[in-house]
Amino acid sequence: MPFTEAVIEETQRFWQRRTGEAVAPDDARQAADNVSRLFELLAEWERAGSDTDIAVDGNDGSQEDRAKTRSPGG
Repeated sequence: MPFTEAVIEETQRFWQRRTGEAVAPDDARQAADNVSRLFELLAEWERAGSDTDIAVDGNDGSQEDRAKTRSPGG
């Protein structure tokens, strides 16, 4: 997805402030693309309906699967 130079620059500033490290324009573009794709996926899931089971990485959302992915102490 093409992003404007302003979006890339704002993404660079955002991540540079939070990481304290320089962020290259290509890295900022990739980060913006990842966020965009995340929201596209969430919108797709919303369109699919809340009663539809969507498996991600073989996880069907069952209590057993949730227990496997839960972090220690969580």
